[in-house]
Amino acid sequence: MSERLVLYAAKFSPYVESVELALAVVNAKYTTHDISLDDKPAWYTEKINPAGLVPAITYGGPVGSPENPSPEAFKLAESTVILTFIADLYPNSSLLPQDPKLRANAHFFIYQIVDKIVPTFREILIKQLPAERLLQAFEEVQRWMHPDHTKLIVGSDLTIADASFIPLAWRFEVLMKHDIGSYPAGEGIKAYKTYADDPKFARLRAYLAVVKARPDFQLFNDEAGLVKHSSRVNVLRAATV
Repeated sequence: MSERLVLYAAKFSPYVESVELALAVVNAKYTTHDISLDDKPAWYTEKINPAGLVPAITYGGPVGSPENPSPEAFKLAESTVILTFIADLYPNSSLLPQDPKLRANAHFFIYQIVDKIVPTFREILIKQLPAERLLQAFEEVQRWMHPDHTKLIVGSDLTIADASFIPLAWRFEVLMKHDIGSYPAGEGIKAYKTYADDPKFARLRAYLAVVKARPDFQLFNDEAGLVKHSSRVNVLRAATV
Protein backbone atom coordinates (compact mmCIF):
# COMPACT_ATOMS: atom_id res chain seq x y z
CA MET A 1 0.00 0.00 0.00
CA SER A 2 1.50 3.34 -1.05
CA GLU A 3 -1.51 5.63 -0.61
CA ARG A 4 -1.90 7.70 2.53
CA LEU A 5 -4.24 6.19 5.14
CA VAL A 6 -5.74 8.06 8.10
CA LEU A 7 -7.56 6.20 10.87
CA TYR A 8 -10.13 8.16 12.86
CA ALA A 9 -10.17 6.62 16.30
CA ALA A 10 -11.26 6.86 19.93
CA LYS A 11 -9.43 5.37 22.89
CA PHE A 12 -10.89 2.10 24.22
CA SER A 13 -13.20 1.52 21.27
CA PRO A 14 -13.11 -2.24 20.53
CA TYR A 15 -14.00 -1.54 16.90
CA VAL A 16 -11.05 0.82 16.51
CA GLU A 17 -8.83 -1.79 18.15
CA SER A 18 -9.98 -4.35 15.58
CA VAL A 19 -8.76 -2.10 12.77
CA GLU A 20 -5.52 -1.27 14.59
CA LEU A 21 -4.84 -4.98 15.03
CA ALA A 22 -5.35 -5.66 11.32
CA LEU A 23 -3.09 -2.75 10.39
CA ALA A 24 -0.41 -4.11 12.73
CA VAL A 25 -0.62 -7.56 11.14
CA VAL A 26 0.07 -6.12 7.67
CA ASN A 27 2.62 -3.61 9.04
CA ALA A 28 0.78 -0.71 7.41
CA LYS A 29 1.92 2.88 7.63
CA TYR A 30 -0.93 5.14 8.71
CA THR A 31 -1.82 8.20 10.76
CA THR A 32 -4.24 8.14 13.69
CA HIS A 33 -6.53 11.06 14.45
CA ASP A 34 -8.49 10.85 17.70
CA ILE A 35 -12.14 11.88 17.81
CA SER A 36 -13.89 12.84 21.04
CA LEU A 37 -17.15 10.90 21.03
CA ASP A 38 -18.47 13.13 23.84
CA ASP A 39 -17.91 16.26 21.75
CA LYS A 40 -17.64 15.25 18.10
CA PRO A 41 -16.37 18.04 15.83
CA ALA A 42 -18.78 19.14 13.12
CA TRP A 43 -16.23 18.52 10.39
CA TYR A 44 -16.13 14.81 11.25
CA THR A 45 -19.78 14.14 10.44
CA GLU A 46 -19.70 16.55 7.51
CA LYS A 47 -16.53 15.29 5.82
CA ILE A 48 -15.69 11.81 7.13
CA ASN A 49 -18.55 9.75 8.60
CA PRO A 50 -22.10 11.15 8.69
CA ALA A 51 -23.00 8.62 11.41
CA GLY A 52 -20.39 10.20 13.67
CA LEU A 53 -19.01 6.85 14.78
CA VAL A 54 -15.49 5.42 14.87
CA PRO A 55 -13.57 3.88 13.31
CA ALA A 56 -13.47 5.49 9.91
CA ILE A 57 -10.64 5.88 7.43
CA THR A 58 -9.62 8.04 4.52
CA TYR A 59 -7.39 6.52 1.89
CA GLY A 60 -5.51 8.08 -1.01
CA GLY A 61 -5.85 11.46 -2.66
CA PRO A 62 -3.51 14.45 -2.28
CA VAL A 63 -2.06 14.97 1.19
CA GLY A 64 -4.28 17.12 3.40
CA SER A 65 -5.02 17.57 7.09
CA PRO A 66 -7.14 14.92 8.85
CA GLU A 67 -9.78 17.60 9.47
CA ASN A 68 -9.89 18.54 5.80
CA PRO A 69 -9.11 15.51 3.62
CA SER A 70 -8.93 15.80 -0.11
CA PRO A 71 -12.26 15.30 -1.93
CA GLU A 72 -10.40 12.63 -3.89
CA ALA A 73 -9.68 10.58 -0.74
CA PHE A 74 -11.71 7.40 -0.37
CA LYS A 75 -13.75 7.40 2.84
CA LEU A 76 -14.93 4.28 4.63
CA ALA A 77 -16.62 3.48 7.95
CA GLU A 78 -17.73 0.37 9.90
CA SER A 79 -14.96 -1.78 11.34
CA THR A 80 -15.89 -5.06 9.62
CA VAL A 81 -15.96 -3.36 6.22
CA ILE A 82 -12.64 -1.64 6.93
CA LEU A 83 -11.10 -4.99 7.92
CA THR A 84 -12.00 -6.50 4.54
CA PHE A 85 -10.71 -3.39 2.77
CA ILE A 86 -7.34 -3.70 4.54
CA ALA A 87 -7.20 -7.40 3.67
CA ASP A 88 -7.80 -6.51 0.03
CA LEU A 89 -5.07 -3.86 0.13
CA TYR A 90 -2.66 -6.54 1.38
CA PRO A 91 -3.72 -9.66 -0.53
CA ASN A 92 -0.59 -11.57 0.51
CA SER A 93 -1.24 -11.11 4.22
CA SER A 94 -2.89 -13.62 6.55
CA LEU A 95 -5.98 -11.46 7.06
CA LEU A 96 -7.95 -13.37 4.43
CA PRO A 97 -6.66 -16.90 3.76
CA GLN A 98 -6.10 -18.02 0.19
CA ASP A 99 -8.13 -21.19 0.80
CA PRO A 100 -11.75 -20.34 -0.13
CA LYS A 101 -13.10 -22.52 2.67
CA LEU A 102 -11.04 -20.71 5.28
CA ARG A 103 -11.99 -17.33 3.80
CA ALA A 104 -15.64 -18.29 4.08
CA ASN A 105 -15.09 -19.41 7.68
CA ALA A 106 -13.53 -16.04 8.55
CA HIS A 107 -16.44 -14.11 7.03
CA PHE A 108 -18.98 -16.42 8.66
CA PHE A 109 -17.42 -15.98 12.09
CA ILE A 110 -17.62 -12.20 11.76
CA TYR A 111 -21.30 -12.58 10.93
CA GLN A 112 -21.75 -14.52 14.17
CA ILE A 113 -19.99 -11.78 16.14
CA VAL A 114 -22.13 -9.02 14.65
CA ASP A 115 -25.30 -11.05 15.08
CA LYS A 116 -24.77 -12.41 18.59
CA ILE A 117 -21.89 -10.84 20.52
CA VAL A 118 -22.11 -7.14 19.65
CA PRO A 119 -25.81 -6.56 20.49
CA THR A 120 -25.58 -8.65 23.66
CA PHE A 121 -22.52 -6.72 24.83
CA ARG A 122 -24.31 -3.41 24.37
CA GLU A 123 -27.37 -4.58 26.23
CA ILE A 124 -25.60 -5.91 29.31
CA LEU A 125 -23.62 -2.67 29.57
CA ILE A 126 -26.48 -0.21 29.19
CA LYS A 127 -29.87 -1.99 29.08
CA GLN A 128 -29.76 -4.18 32.20
CA LEU A 129 -29.58 -7.47 30.33
CA PRO A 130 -28.30 -10.21 32.70
CA ALA A 131 -24.56 -10.82 32.42
CA GLU A 132 -25.32 -14.52 31.95
CA ARG A 133 -26.70 -13.75 28.48
CA LEU A 134 -23.24 -12.80 27.30
CA LEU A 135 -21.94 -16.18 28.44
CA GLN A 136 -24.63 -17.81 26.32
CA ALA A 137 -23.60 -15.73 23.29
CA PHE A 138 -19.94 -16.65 23.72
CA GLU A 139 -20.82 -20.32 24.12
CA GLU A 140 -22.73 -20.18 20.86
CA VAL A 141 -19.98 -18.56 18.77
CA GLN A 142 -17.27 -20.65 20.43
CA ARG A 143 -18.42 -23.73 18.52
CA TRP A 144 -17.45 -22.08 15.22
CA MET A 145 -13.80 -21.71 16.28
CA HIS A 146 -11.04 -24.05 15.08
CA PRO A 147 -11.22 -27.18 17.29
CA ASP A 148 -7.46 -27.20 17.93
CA HIS A 149 -6.92 -25.27 21.19
CA THR A 150 -3.46 -24.12 20.04
CA LYS A 151 -4.87 -22.26 17.03
CA LEU A 152 -6.76 -19.07 16.35
CA ILE A 153 -10.27 -18.90 14.87
CA VAL A 154 -9.70 -20.49 11.46
CA GLY A 155 -6.11 -21.72 11.78
CA SER A 156 -2.61 -20.70 12.80
CA ASP A 157 -2.67 -17.19 11.31
CA LEU A 158 -4.54 -14.12 12.50
CA THR A 159 -7.41 -13.26 10.15
CA ILE A 160 -10.10 -10.57 9.98
CA ALA A 161 -12.20 -12.89 12.17
CA ASP A 162 -9.62 -12.71 14.97
CA ALA A 163 -9.18 -8.96 14.54
CA SER A 164 -12.92 -8.51 14.94
CA PHE A 165 -13.24 -10.85 17.91
CA ILE A 166 -10.16 -10.30 20.08
CA PRO A 167 -11.04 -6.83 21.47
CA LEU A 168 -14.55 -8.03 22.40
CA ALA A 169 -13.41 -11.31 23.96
CA TRP A 170 -10.77 -9.48 26.00
CA ARG A 171 -13.39 -6.95 27.16
CA PHE A 172 -15.63 -9.77 28.27
CA GLU A 173 -12.90 -11.00 30.62
CA VAL A 174 -12.04 -7.56 31.99
CA LEU A 175 -15.53 -6.12 32.41
CA MET A 176 -17.05 -9.24 33.95
CA LYS A 177 -14.11 -9.66 36.32
CA HIS A 178 -14.56 -6.06 37.51
CA ASP A 179 -18.38 -6.31 37.59
CA ILE A 180 -18.86 -3.45 35.11
CA GLY A 181 -22.29 -3.31 33.50
CA SER A 182 -25.88 -2.26 34.10
CA TYR A 183 -26.87 -5.59 35.66
CA PRO A 184 -27.25 -6.03 39.47
CA ALA A 185 -24.01 -5.87 41.46
CA GLY A 186 -22.17 -9.17 41.59
CA GLU A 187 -23.62 -10.66 38.39
CA GLY A 188 -20.53 -9.85 36.34
CA ILE A 189 -18.21 -11.51 38.83
CA LYS A 190 -20.50 -14.54 38.90
CA ALA A 191 -20.43 -14.74 35.09
CA TYR A 192 -16.64 -14.40 35.08
CA LYS A 193 -16.28 -17.26 37.60
CA THR A 194 -18.46 -19.47 35.40
CA TYR A 195 -16.32 -18.60 32.39
CA ALA A 196 -13.09 -19.26 34.31
CA ASP A 197 -14.16 -22.59 35.82
CA ASP A 198 -16.64 -24.26 33.47
CA PRO A 199 -15.08 -26.80 31.06
CA LYS A 200 -17.49 -25.75 28.31
CA PHE A 201 -15.55 -22.48 27.95
CA ALA A 202 -12.17 -24.21 27.67
CA ARG A 203 -11.88 -23.36 23.96
CA LEU A 204 -12.43 -19.65 24.56
CA ARG A 205 -9.96 -19.60 27.46
CA ALA A 206 -7.36 -21.40 25.35
CA TYR A 207 -7.95 -18.98 22.48
CA LEU A 208 -7.37 -15.93 24.66
CA ALA A 209 -4.22 -17.51 26.13
CA VAL A 210 -2.83 -17.86 22.58
CA VAL A 211 -3.89 -14.29 21.75
CA LYS A 212 -2.30 -12.79 24.85
CA ALA A 213 1.05 -14.35 23.96
CA ARG A 214 1.13 -12.41 20.67
CA PRO A 215 3.15 -9.15 20.54
CA ASP A 216 0.32 -7.35 18.73
CA PHE A 217 -2.00 -7.93 21.72
CA GLN A 218 0.02 -5.30 23.56
CA LEU A 219 -1.52 -2.67 21.27
CA PHE A 220 -4.51 -2.39 23.59
CA ASN A 221 -3.68 -4.48 26.65
CA ASP A 222 -4.49 -1.75 29.20
CA GLU A 223 -6.79 -3.37 31.75
CA ALA A 224 -6.59 -0.54 34.28
CA GLY A 225 -7.34 2.06 31.61
CA LEU A 226 -10.29 0.08 30.26
CA VAL A 227 -11.76 -0.36 33.75
CA LYS A 228 -11.45 3.36 34.48
CA HIS A 229 -12.93 4.33 31.11
CA SER A 230 -15.81 1.84 31.28
CA SER A 231 -16.74 2.84 34.83
CA ARG A 232 -16.83 6.51 33.82
CA VAL A 233 -19.00 5.74 30.79
CA ASN A 234 -21.46 3.78 32.90
CA VAL A 235 -21.71 6.59 35.46
CA LEU A 236 -22.46 9.08 32.66
CA ARG A 237 -25.12 6.81 31.17
CA ALA A 238 -26.78 6.19 34.53
CA ALA A 239 -27.01 9.95 35.10
CA THR A 240 -28.98 10.39 31.88
CA VAL A 241 -31.62 7.70 32.56
